[in-house]
Amino acid sequence: MNRYHRQLQDRIKNLKGKLDTALGTIEEKDQQLADCKRAYDELHADYDSLNKSHEELKKKYDELQNQLLKLSEQIATTSAELIKCRHHCAELQKQLTDEKAKAQDLANKNAALQGELDQERAKVDQLQTQLNAANATAESLRQQNASLQNQLTTATKLADTYHNNYLQSEAKLSAVTRQRDELQRKLDALEKVKPTPNPGPVLPPGVPAGMTNRGIVISGSPYWEQNYKGFFNTQTGDIVYSDCVPRQANTAAWRVNSQAYWGYNTRTGATGYVSSNPCDLYKVELKSGEDRYERRFTSKLCR
Repeated sequence: MNRYHRQLQDRIKNLKGKLDTALGTIEEKDQQLADCKRAYDELHADYDSLNKSHEELKKKYDELQNQLLKLSEQIATTSAELIKCRHHCAELQKQLTDEKAKAQDLANKNAALQGELDQERAKVDQLQTQLNAANATAESLRQQNASLQNQLTTATKLADTYHNNYLQSEAKLSAVTRQRDELQRKLDALEKVKPTPNPGPVLPPGVPAGMTNRGIVISGSPYWEQNYKGFFNTQTGDIVYSDCVPRQANTAAWRVNSQAYWGYNTRTGATGYVSSNPCDLYKVELKSGEDRYERRFTSKLCR
């Protein structure tokens, strides 16, 4: 019995040694947790075996008690057998005392084992808590990575869309520029043959001084467009539409609709193309010494 308990204590010390070295990675902790569970199952089996031994001792004790009762009955019936029975009872009592001492020692060892087992269970629970926290952190990081990846994908698609729009605008701008230059060459050729007289400013009702209604030419006819009336500054060459507010002196921005607009030069009578793209905003300036308009891109929106 003592050799068996020493073996059991050696197993317990071995288990504590394994638990004390559980400082590695999560995979190592999981493996050590499995080792602890297996050792716990072995301890539980040993504990059941000890309980079985204790039940057998108790059974033997009950049998001895029964024998003692039988001996007491025999002592009552015969005095000769009484001495023999007393001697036998003394021996049995000594054996019983020894068994009780052994049982008490076993109970003390079982209590010590139970305390150590509770400590090992607490360590296992602590390791499980750490593992759960690590898993929760890993899951949170995975969710954050997925969210960042979605944001990156959305931003990339938006950037591609802006880039495509820019390329389309550049293509339309190139086409309009070529058309404008061709028209300008034709107008320059016509002006060399027969100069266009300056019609002079003809102000519509409510138009400030210095403006003229000859600033817009649509489809070759010099009149005000009904839904988007505009004014032409004869001093600067700026075109100002009625739904826009000038940003500063001699400067104007406007909202371009889907129609094609033409600027009118009051000094030479030449017309200049503005824009046909509703997404483009341009400023038209009359360059000094030149009878044409120059189209320049501006980032200011008309509000």
